[in-house]
Order: sequence, then C-alpha cells, then structure tokens
Amino acid sequence: GSSGWTTFFEVDPFDKNHLMASSVGSCESFDGGVNWKPFSWGKRADAVMADGSIAPSPHGGHNADNHVLKFHPRLKDFRVKGCDAGIMMKREKRATNWININGDMPAFLWYSIIVNEFGDHYLAGNTQDVNVQTNRYGRWENEAGYEGNSIFINPYTNVTYYPCCRTDKEEGQGFLEPGWWKMHSWTMVKSFVNYSNPDQLFVVMGRREDAKSKQLPKWLYMTNDRGVHYQRVPNVEKEVFIVNMSRTKPQVLTLLTAHDLMQSLDMGKTWKTQAYPKYFKSGGRMRKVSGSINPENPKQIWIGGMNGKVLETLDGGKKWKDISANLPKGQVVELVYHEGTQGDLYALVNGFGVFYRASGAKEWKFWMDGYNLKDFREIRIDYPNQRMVAASYGRGAWTAPLMKPCERFYKNGFKIKQLNDVAGVKVFGVDSDWVTPDYYRYKWFVNGKEAGRGLPELRSQNIKSCDSIQLVLQPRFTPNIQTKSSVLKAVDAPKTLKQNADASLMMTEGHLDLGVLELFGAGEKRTWEMMVKLDAPGVLAGSRRQFYKDAKGWLLSVDQGGKLTMLLSPKQNANLHRTFKVDKEQAIRVESANGAVPFKQWVMISFSISAKGGVTLFVDGKRVAQGTLGSLYQKHSLNSVMNTCVFSDSMGLHGAKGRLKSLTIWDLSMSGEKYLPIGVDSQTIPHVLYALTLEKGKGAFDVLTGKKMHFRKEK
Repeated sequence: GSSGWTTFFEVDPFDKNHLMASSVGSCESFDGGVNWKPFSWGKRADAVMADGSIAPSPHGGHNADNHVLKFHPRLKDFRVKGCDAGIMMKREKRATNWININGDMPAFLWYSIIVNEFGDHYLAGNTQDVNVQTNRYGRWENEAGYEGNSIFINPYTNVTYYPCCRTDKEEGQGFLEPGWWKMHSWTMVKSFVNYSNPDQLFVVMGRREDAKSKQLPKWLYMTNDRGVHYQRVPNVEKEVFIVNMSRTKPQVLTLLTAHDLMQSLDMGKTWKTQAYPKYFKSGGRMRKVSGSINPENPKQIWIGGMNGKVLETLDGGKKWKDISANLPKGQVVELVYHEGTQGDLYALVNGFGVFYRASGAKEWKFWMDGYNLKDFREIRIDYPNQRMVAASYGRGAWTAPLMKPCERFYKNGFKIKQLNDVAGVKVFGVDSDWVTPDYYRYKWFVNGKEAGRGLPELRSQNIKSCDSIQLVLQPRFTPNIQTKSSVLKAVDAPKTLKQNADASLMMTEGHLDLGVLELFGAGEKRTWEMMVKLDAPGVLAGSRRQFYKDAKGWLLSVDQGGKLTMLLSPKQNANLHRTFKVDKEQAIRVESANGAVPFKQWVMISFSISAKGGVTLFVDGKRVAQGTLGSLYQKHSLNSVMNTCVFSDSMGLHGAKGRLKSLTIWDLSMSGEKYLPIGVDSQTIPHVLYALTLEKGKGAFDVLTGKKMHFRKEK
C-alpha cells in the first residue's frame, strides 16, 4: 500500500495496535501490523467548507504523495496528514475516507493556470498528482488529467485541453493526441487567438519530450475550424513561445522564439526576422523567453529573459531598449502586457515575485496586493474581471485587482453603423471586426434616452431620420468600466421585406453558420421556428457542441426514429470524465416520443422558452414535449460563446441532412397544445429578433441586418 517506500510510520497513542504508514499510497492496520488495509490513490476526499458544511468529493485523490501524518495526543481517533491534495483529517477510528480541511480549494501544488476570456467565468489549472482543478460559479472541482504544466483553452469555444484527457471519439483535439498520454504533462503549452476570426486558434509547445509515447509537436500549429482540425503554420523551423495576431489592418502575426522575433503579413508564407540583442540571454527548457506584443501596435514588443532582463522595441525589433532598471536578477518567466493601457507591464521574476511597471515609468514596483507571489509559477490576466490570477506550487491559486482596470478592445471609443431599414424597422450595430461573445452589456440610447432590449443590435420601428443613436459598452463583470460610441444620425433607407416562399437551401453537404447570437438572455421569452425537410437524422441547430465537454447553450436534434430532443445548458458543463458522482451530460433534456418528426416532407419544428423557464417543443404547431429550467438555472442565460449553427452543432459536426426553407427567432413564447406558426410580415416584424430569407443562387441572409450567412461545406 505504500508503493515500496515509506514517508511516515505512526502509532495511535490510544491503541498501540492501530498503525498507519504511507508514501504515495497509504495503508492502515488495526492488529499491530499483521494485516494492512491499503487506500486507493484516486479516491476522492470530502471537504469542510468555511461555513462548516461538507462538500462531497469535490477534488483530488486523498493519497497523492503523503508527506506527514500525526495522531492527536489528546483527541482519541483524531489524526491529520499533509499530502499533495492538502491537509486531511479523520475523526473516527475506522473512517473509510479522509476529509480535506482546506475547503474546496486546498493549497495544491499548481504548475499552471488559465482563465477564459468570453462567457461565464472559468478558471482551470494543472496540479501535482491531483489532476486538473476548475472553478465555475464560485466553486472548485476536480476533473480529469494527471499532473504537469500542459493546459490551455480556446476562448471562442471554452474547450479546455490537458493531459490524459480522453474525448468523445477524439473530437476537438486532433494532432494533440500522440500515444496513450494524449497531451503529455510536462510541456508548457499556450494558445493564442485571432479576435477577428473565432475559427482560428494558434497553439505552441514549450518543450519536446524524447520518448515517442510522450512526444508533442515541436512547432507552431493552428486551426481554422475551432479545433476540429489542426495544421502546421508554414516556414517555422524553431520552437515558439509567444504568439500574437494583431488587431490592426493588415493583421500582423508575431512570434517570439528563444533568439529572435518573427513577423508575417501572409499567415507564414513569408517572414521577417529580427534577432534579439547579443547581451540578451534566454532561459532554458519550457520558458526560454517570456514576452508580450501590443495587439494595437505590433511594432511595440517586450521580451523577458535571464538576469532580470526586460527589453522593449517600438519598431518591430530593429532597436531595443533595456527597461530592466531595478528588477532583481532572476529569470523573468512571465511578462504580461495589460491590454488597454499605454504599456503597463507585470513581470513574474522566478524566486522574487511579481513586479509592476506603469507605462513610461523608469522603475518597477514590487507588487503584492496583500500577498507575496514570490514562489508562484504562472500569472494570467482575467480580462472580463480586470484581475490578475496567479498559481503557486504549494500555496494554491490567488487573484487580485489590476493596478489600472480599463477597457480592453475599445479603449479609444468605437463607431456604430446603421445595418438596415426594412419594413419600417431600423437596425444598428457595432462597426468593428472584433468578435467578443458574451463579454459586454449593451446600452443603446436614442436622442439621449435608453432604448432597445440590451442586445448587440438595436432594432426599432420608432427611430426617425436624424435621430441620434449611441451605444455604451460595459464588460459584464466590471460594469464600472464603460466606453461610449460616437454618435450616429439615423437615415431613411427603406427596403421592402423580401420573403421567397418557394426558395429552400440544400443542407446535405454542409451547414449554415449564423455567427454569435446573444439572443437567449435569462428570463427572456423566445421562440425558434424552422421549416425543414429531413432526409437523415442529426443535429438541427445549436449553440453548443453535441459532445458534453465544456458545453453551454442549447442543442436541437432528431434521431432516426423521429424523436425530437433539446439539450439546454444554462451553466457551463465541466469536463466530467472523472468527476465524482456527476453525470457526463449535465444539460436539461426535453424530448418527444418516437415518430414526432416525419422525414421526407416539409415540417415546422419549433421550441419555445417562457420567462419562467418553461420549455416546449412543437412539430407543425403541435406540442410534442415540455420541460422546465429549474430555479437555479433561470438566472443564467442560454447564450454561448460559440456560434449558432443550423444543420450541425457549433463545431460543424453531427448535422442532420435535408433542406431548409425558413428560420425565425421571435421575442414571444408559445404554450398550450397547439399554436399557429407566425409568418414574418410588416405587422409581425417588431417581434422578430432574427429571420433568414433565402435567395436562389445567392444563399441565406438575415432579414434585419442584411448580413449573408456562411454556408460551410463538410470537410
């Protein structure tokens, strides 16, 4: 039970026949050592919360590398031990399990930590021996994985990747699955996104293992389909540590390697390389260089290396300036630029802690908001909350407010534009290429008075020519920060409502991508209608993956027997391969009887959500199933960070086959056994939130905004 070696051997002061010994595993004897009972490494431990309640098995196996155990000298049967999973106790002599006294977030030995950028708040980190830990909705939980540095996230899907994590038919990991280990633990993997293209994600590996079973790709990889497939970025023959895709026109792809920076204007077909100064010394292994690039000005770059050295360039690497000043002489393992500021930097110096340098300042200041981060391994900026997140090898995970909270994407304001004027309804939206799903609160103003429904687009029949339109953006979690658009004057540009009743779209070789639809807020009345003719079963529409991992949003599908099923996930699911006593699929399921949906004929399929969480499924206006979102879920929206797709899930997979004739989203809810489907016309359009019109030979268009929808063919 002690894995062949023993860290401690203890005798109960009240019973000399009660013995305990341990190392990686542990064992216990009640007969003086004649017989021993081993305890499994992976068995979960309950946790004592701050209010005295017990959280059932929220985190790591209790026998992970035990280091010390002591019986209490005066309390009979009471003993405590310290291990990689925290401080544990037993209060009964023959207790079957340990209880963690540190709550649901013990002082784990963290190797790495990540934080999502869009959607509901989410933290995850990889630890020694007690797997990946996640924090969602204010609570820490244990998930899959093993140990090590490898963990990264796609901010536009919130899919998290880490070692030893099996997925459904290897979905969404692609090249990251060598051998049994899938992703090997001991690699500093990082991901970087293109904010004008949610389909695109870059992944780099900080170290390459020698063992074939643990090898990872050495170079820079990218995906152009949200992670379904990956490919190598061309003409990069060296390890990459930092990547940035600028938010400029044209976009600049910048890489930081151990010895130089590389920039490309054509996605790697050609590169311009600038070597670092000779006096700059990079580190070793997984963190040879740290650094940041200003996405608004890709010529402004910072790099960190050995001996407390930090350099800055303002011309893309032609000239470098030493801004190390008073930094201590350790390795700068993290160098983070706070986007939205003029150049505020945070440097994590190995063995010394975090240091802050305000833009233009000559010296660095030791930064500790109530806690010294001296021995911490990794820092990340939590942009939605404008906080720093830090992980320690032995002191858990910590968070603190940034020195200068600020707007990230639109620090200098932004423009809005009039998108359409159809059937008397004028439509306005943000004039920007950046995609920021589930990130902002939207406050529209017409002639200085608040208007609209808090949606990304303003739609109104009451706006007249020359009315003043303005939008105020507030990050969801930091409403004290706000950014105003420039004022736009409305114009009359009336268009006739076009509805082609005879047009339909073949959906046998691909799916429609509607983009991000933030239309399903908490407590909102909504009805989705689609006229389809089905040839084969599959997903009809959805804003989440069919596979349960990290799912949030909704999914509508039909099986081969004609059963209509809707999955609703108001809260983000965990990666529950190994989490204790929780179903893999946590969504609320509403489903009809078999045969509800006919094939080979036109049929109207609808779902409706009431303000009180009632969910009803209809086929040709007849109710076929109903359910209810529980009170705990009703305060959460069904909005997702992923795009809404038709005839596939949000990854473009598992789609049904057939034809699509119409699609409409209403700000109404339907109930009862039957309802008459509503047609889109000049009388009903005030209740339309979204509607497709199909034009032969041209494709599908949003009636209100006039945008053409992307038809994506299967690969």
